[in-house]
Amino acid sequence: MNKKHFILIAVILISFLMLIPATILLGKKADKPGKTTEVEKEEEKEVREPVTLIFWWWGEQEVVGMTGWIEETVAKFEDKNPHITVEPTLQATDVVLTQFPNAAAAGGGPDLLFRWNGIYHLPWVWLGYLEPLENVIPKAQLDTMNVDKVSYYEGKTYSVGWYTYSNVWALNKDLYKKAGLKPDPPVTWDELLANCKALKDAGILPISLGYKDLFVGEWTLAFTVQQGMDSFQDLADLATGKQSWADYRYWKGWEVYLDLFEKGYLNKDILSIDMSQGMDLFLSGEAAMSMVPSGLIPSMEDLLGDGVADIFPTPIFGEGSWAGKSPIITNGLAISANSKHKKEAADFLIFLHSDERMNALYNDLNAFPANKNFDWSKVNKALDRKIGSTIVNAPDPIPWVSELIPPNVMNDIGYGIFQMVFTGELTPEQLGRKAQESMDNWKEEDPEMVENYINWLSNIEW
Repeated sequence: MNKKHFILIAVILISFLMLIPATILLGKKADKPGKTTEVEKEEEKEVREPVTLIFWWWGEQEVVGMTGWIEETVAKFEDKNPHITVEPTLQATDVVLTQFPNAAAAGGGPDLLFRWNGIYHLPWVWLGYLEPLENVIPKAQLDTMNVDKVSYYEGKTYSVGWYTYSNVWALNKDLYKKAGLKPDPPVTWDELLANCKALKDAGILPISLGYKDLFVGEWTLAFTVQQGMDSFQDLADLATGKQSWADYRYWKGWEVYLDLFEKGYLNKDILSIDMSQGMDLFLSGEAAMSMVPSGLIPSMEDLLGDGVADIFPTPIFGEGSWAGKSPIITNGLAISANSKHKKEAADFLIFLHSDERMNALYNDLNAFPANKNFDWSKVNKALDRKIGSTIVNAPDPIPWVSELIPPNVMNDIGYGIFQMVFTGELTPEQLGRKAQESMDNWKEEDPEMVENYINWLSNIEW
């Protein structure tokens, strides 16, 4: 064999060996083409294993059409995440505050849940039922999700915003004009009384409210208590005993509302009709004013006509710095600490806060998105712009005081015996003393919870 032949054979042999998998040369069996290793299979299984998220929500009762928005959001999220199934359940209003903590205490419950703000869900935080969202959502993302300041506790965030609104007063300009009044909202309580007198003299019901289902009792308590307040510290002082619910500035509101009733400025059947029926009297044009949520604005415009209705805060009768302002309210969503799918739950919240989904809230439902990236220049209705400029984006907004009042006081007074003021069974002053008794009872029954409450209020950075 000459040198040339030797070189040729060597080249062929080397080329052949290069085609043989190293595993064969080493005595190992090669995987078939396209077959993954056991580690890769485990990783793939972890990524693609089916996940079901249980989602308890509330809001259709407040934003009509929200069910369709939820269904569309779920469908779009599942399309992008085919291994995740979201099962939404609309809660009844009367179980929102009880169903979750009962389930969480037993180690169960949903992955995602709706929450009312402040004191309505902070006890769940203190009991360890909610997940700190910094654990699952990047801070930069979380900062855009309009987290309400009253949802923080000891530096942690426990819910994100969903939609924002306010509870306000509304007036019918046409009825004002019919009574010979300028169609301008009253600023002070004296102006309100003067307007009520003119309306009544003209045969027009000045104000319609419904106290049968107690919700307006909550509103009235919040609207009136805020008139005597300057800061969150006032509520902390009410809990520590530095101030008292029996102080005149905290029960004066019931006195002025009783005065409206006794003068015939409120509908006579106020205690026998519910909140929505009271609003209906206004929406039908039978009453000149009522208390309404801002979500009712489309109905006001549809039923009364464009430009007929106007909105305004509770007229001023108190001396606190929170008097004369409408509150900002942010309803939101949280992740249960019991959830086994916190990452996927966080992914759903992030998707829910996408520009497309947030814009659909306003475009489809006329609900204001609780997201800092929402473009308010797209809002083109006069009353919506007023909500934006005077409440949502106001330089000095105030919280909804109902979200700060101790649960015992709210349950006993706001949802309880306040009606006795209108039946004559209690005077406003006696109601104030009853409120203080409720506060004292809570301090005795659950001192640890009261301590958490005081700590929370004393550290809110509004």
